[in-house]
Amino acid sequence: MPIILSKLPRSVLVLTLFVCGVGLLSGSALSHTILSLPNGGESFTPGQVVEIQWVNVVNHNTAGWDLEYSLNGSAGPWLPIAIGLPTGMLFAGSSHDYSWTVPLMNSDSVRVRVTQVNSGTNYTDFSNSNFGVGDTLGSDVFTLSIQNGGIQTLTIDGGVGLAFNTYIVVGSASGSSPGFDINGLHVPLNDDFYLTATLQSTSLSPLANSFGALDSSGLAQAQVILPAMALSPAFAGLVLHHAAGIIDFTGSLTFVTNAAPLTLVP
Repeated sequence: MPIILSKLPRSVLVLTLFVCGVGLLSGSALSHTILSLPNGGESFTPGQVVEIQWVNVVNHNTAGWDLEYSLNGSAGPWLPIAIGLPTGMLFAGSSHDYSWTVPLMNSDSVRVRVTQVNSGTNYTDFSNSNFGVGDTLGSDVFTLSIQNGGIQTLTIDGGVGLAFNTYIVVGSASGSSPGFDINGLHVPLNDDFYLTATLQSTSLSPLANSFGALDSSGLAQAQVILPAMALSPAFAGLVLHHAAGIIDFTGSLTFVTNAAPLTLVP
């Protein structure tokens, strides 16, 4: 039976390793392995390649590593990602990673678990909190005509766990990759003038209802409104991407949706 041990922030763990020495940890309640990524609050889409990262803290007679995921938080059941991975280089503080192609699923309660498989007791660690997989930002259309105009409706689905939290929709005119990270969360938008503008003004055209509160089901809708002939035909082919960030009651960013594309056509 795997033993699930308490987590420490990585900075505290590293400090303890240096101050106390690795040998003192082997009999303590500290984790013998720590999952670094994904650690909760992220948003991924099926088919996306996600880097799973973990750290070996205490050496054992380790035979390999097991990686699993749950659609029901820490309660499981746990489904296999990769079982019997080779040990790799093993020493206290050694880092390990695995590229996971996220399968088809739609859940806001996903966690990843790593198990240090030993000849004796196995040790386990999993994501600190849930993350989402699926289109947490959906769209009814993916193109709008510059000549005719139109509306793209974006539906934010943060799940009931994020009900009544604040949301903000922002955009990028230069793509969704590589994006950037903030507070340990990946934002699938490139930093450009449009991102800055949508962050600074929540009423900036073409966005409407881009700032507000999720309802009791964790849902909200925003719109991208393009009036007919509002843009030059030269903008045909431009692809805008929008994503939503969820802000909790302490004012901290806790969740970021996938990016929804919008292509402008003649």
